[in-house]
Amino acid sequence: MSRHVAVIGAGFAGLAAAVRLADAGARVTVLERRGVLGGRAYSFREPESGAVVDNGQHLFMRCYGETLAFLGRLGTADRIAFEPRLDVAFVGEGGAAARLTCPALPAPLHVLAGLLRFGGVRARDRLALVRGGVALAAAARGGGAAEAALEPLTVASWLARHGQTPGARRVFWDPLTLATLNDAPEVASARWLLAVARRAFFGGSRAGDLGVAAVGLSDLYTEQARAIVEAAGGRVRTHAAAASLEVAGDRVVAVRLSAAGRGAGERLPVDAVVAAVPHRVLPSLLPPALAARPPFAGLARLGASPIVSFHLWYDRPVAPRPFVGLLGSPLHWLFDRGTHVTAVTSGARDLVGRPHTELVALAEREVARLVPAARGARLLRGHVVKEPFATPSLAPGAASLRPGTATPLANLVLAGDWTDTGLPGTIEGAVQSGHAAAAALAGAPAGAAVEATGA
Repeated sequence: MSRHVAVIGAGFAGLAAAVRLADAGARVTVLERRGVLGGRAYSFREPESGAVVDNGQHLFMRCYGETLAFLGRLGTADRIAFEPRLDVAFVGEGGAAARLTCPALPAPLHVLAGLLRFGGVRARDRLALVRGGVALAAAARGGGAAEAALEPLTVASWLARHGQTPGARRVFWDPLTLATLNDAPEVASARWLLAVARRAFFGGSRAGDLGVAAVGLSDLYTEQARAIVEAAGGRVRTHAAAASLEVAGDRVVAVRLSAAGRGAGERLPVDAVVAAVPHRVLPSLLPPALAARPPFAGLARLGASPIVSFHLWYDRPVAPRPFVGLLGSPLHWLFDRGTHVTAVTSGARDLVGRPHTELVALAEREVARLVPAARGARLLRGHVVKEPFATPSLAPGAASLRPGTATPLANLVLAGDWTDTGLPGTIEGAVQSGHAAAAALAGAPAGAAVEATGA
């Protein structure tokens, strides 16, 4: 495959595509408008402390087969530290605890057993959780028809239909929905909850094991991917914003760079293009007549959901575990970094517009309210990262707006967590889409990786 392929965008999707294309023999040029690689999943040095922090904390699952294959190619798969089984702790007011621990049983019995003995949860709520788990397992056996049936329903309406109590929602369904779909149960389609459960809970007893990167996100994949692309004769260019695609007939013949930045106004002839940019950006690269056609025309109606991350530095360690869920709080998860903790709010529409100082104060109050060890600690500083367009918002009806890999142009393919991956907006969906885009151009079947779900 001795062709010149431009990959526009250097997040997980773009770099996964670039590495696969380089391995297939293509000469790849990666174009990234910013000065750093990583898209919406990167790390940086916090100016005051010099500490490496992520723009948003990400959890990995053992069922992330495409992601683990990509990191394996980069030589960094061992930088994900996985829990030995699905074991998640939650803290509520005053440090009151609840804990989901799934025993070593075949799927889905391991999850159902974990729900039945959910520590710190009332018996009636545990029974409701098991009823909901059984209903979800039954839907998971229904294939595409079950997904289509759930598409018009919000998660909240599906939970009500299956008798889920307020307590069951509080300790399990709401945190699960926010963490995996990045939207509230009242907003997100139940289709995507089913998609997550099918892989994470019903794909094997180890499929849902959670993992955290032992390094900053950028150190997990960006420079390693750059090295592979450049060793194969390609280039990775930062401060190189694509302004438009030059189209002749049914093909892209060149990428025009923006007048701002490096290579201002440059025309880059190409044999093919992978567009791995956010869905809100893609139409601006296309000729107007093409942007008005399917599948591009619907992208303006595909919304986005924000994430806000709070980095707090104390004079002592305060977190009770490597990561805990926070119940009854505008903060959803807390991650331990020693004297540095990271809190995350998913679907943070009511927080993303608030000022930095107000958000730091909110995070300090909430951590002190829920984590007893934080009450005697002194906050040294705080840093807030906002991602207003963190993931696609997958409300009912959004599935029809997500395009596939192919486009009306023979040599233009799409990649990104917003494409039709069968998953919500996740790292796994992004990498899967990048591999599919590369396969489409290389003429090889997609999905070369096998899901690492375990037995």
